[in-house]
Amino acid sequence: MLEKQIVNRKTFINKNKVSWLATKEMLLKKDKEFSIFMKTGLDGEFQELDIMKKNVGNQVGLTFNVKSLVTLWPQGKEIAQAKFDDIKSMMHLISAAMIFIIKLRVVIAY
Repeated sequence: MLEKQIVNRKTFINKNKVSWLATKEMLLKKDKEFSIFMKTGLDGEFQELDIMKKNVGNQVGLTFNVKSLVTLWPQGKEIAQAKFDDIKSMMHLISAAMIFIIKLRVVIAY
């Protein structure tokens, strides 16, 4: 089970202290299933947080097959009109997102 293979770490791999409340941005990478990359500010580098449980200094063997996971909604998922309108109302706050929403194919649930 995946929950038994991960742990809540207190330090990044570079030994800096993790501040979950100060985290501004998180990045997950497919090729690093047991790592979380975090930023505490809007500028600067991501810091890697290894969440794989260790067994007396050695890493526990991976029994969870990440490759077996399937995409939940490969063609997208329908959203309600109210949610779509709410998202559109916030898009002016992010200039690059305006281009994205124009290109985005949105399916509205009725």
